[in-house]
Amino acid sequence: MKRTYGKQTVQITITLDEYVGRQMRKAREAKGLTQDQFGKLVGLSGGEISRYEVGKNQPGVVRFLQIAEALDKPPKFFFPKEEKDETPVEPPVSPASGLSPT
Repeated sequence: MKRTYGKQTVQITITLDEYVGRQMRKAREAKGLTQDQFGKLVGLSGGEISRYEVGKNQPGVVRFLQIAEALDKPPKFFFPKEEKDETPVEPPVSPASGLSPT
């Protein structure tokens, strides 16, 4: 994540848990829900929602899927976009063949 302060841009590193939590907060706020309201909707306390949103706690898989459904978001919404690895892959060579890839 990059932040700009005046004319200076700095790179800020966050954990995956923090990223997922920020996405959760963004989706919750877009629906106009408080942490307490959303917690009641998914059977949690507002405090637990807060801990998820700051990355202190992480929901289990089933709870995560319930949260995504309640926020009308696909699970992939909560994760950073994947960068494609453009590194070419060499075909495997069988040691018995003695041939090298060309």
